[in-house]
Amino acid sequence: MRLTVRRISGNLTKEANPIEEYKSVKSTWEISKQIADRLEDYAPQTYPHIERVQTVRAFNDILQGRSDRSISSLLDEVKRTLGEDGASASAEITESVNAFLAQRRMLAVPYAKRGNKQYPYDTFDLDPERPLKMVDQQIYDQAAKDGFPPDFFRDTFFNDVTFYCLPDHTVFRHSNLSGCTFAVCRAKEAMFEEARIYGSMFHSCPLEYVSFYKATLAHTHFHDCGLQNASFHDARLKSCNFFDCTMGGINFLNATIDGGGFASVDAYDVRNLHTATITQGGATHEEVNRLRMEIYAALRPESKERQPMPHKKQETR
Repeated sequence: MRLTVRRISGNLTKEANPIEEYKSVKSTWEISKQIADRLEDYAPQTYPHIERVQTVRAFNDILQGRSDRSISSLLDEVKRTLGEDGASASAEITESVNAFLAQRRMLAVPYAKRGNKQYPYDTFDLDPERPLKMVDQQIYDQAAKDGFPPDFFRDTFFNDVTFYCLPDHTVFRHSNLSGCTFAVCRAKEAMFEEARIYGSMFHSCPLEYVSFYKATLAHTHFHDCGLQNASFHDARLKSCNFFDCTMGGINFLNATIDGGGFASVDAYDVRNLHTATITQGGATHEEVNRLRMEIYAALRPESKERQPMPHKKQETR
């Protein structure tokens, strides 16, 4: 692989118009772990570490609106338990929750800025016939403020970038994404066709009519996302997991699912799963069959109707 540097006119400016509404926020899983950490420190008998997994999941359900408990009651519980000594920690948690809620409200608002500014890119020849421009967090943040120029997301290598806003119909065709996070990010009709996505995460993202046609996804996970009419046609998924996601009208035509899994998903009208290759590297025939049964049980490809998931009740401690 040969690394080359290409300078494109235009410098990053600190004075660019800031986006007040869109910003990177913590996932509800991160916030839930943060809450559990503090409650365990201040009230270990009430919140024993041995029950941490159940506690974090319960808090995440509250923050995602899947519980009978309200977010305000959870924050009141945190404030009451931490008391005056933990006032700063309590305020930090409240700030994280409010930032997540503000960003989630923005999901209904399409990102509308358009820009023509060019940025200083490094490039490397992953494929000598198709060199990729390199975009890091600084360039992405600046472009988000200025408005993304045409083809900003296409034929690009994104390394450790957190995406928090995208124009509808964004094209990631032939791009590489490594260690990236889509954080409460609207991705309507985005196209990841023939993209490579490694070690990345989507959390609390509405993924409507998104295409992963012929894409390769490895060790990439989806948390609390709404996948509606998304396509994994001819895609390869290696050790990818879907947690607490809604999955409706998903197309798995000729996809390859190599390991991974689907946990607590609300799936309906899943299409062409019978054409997908389900395997697991290094597994026995019996283990692969068990994985296949688990995937079919989770995705319910025979079901055309959505079965609403009941709200989860949590006892008040």
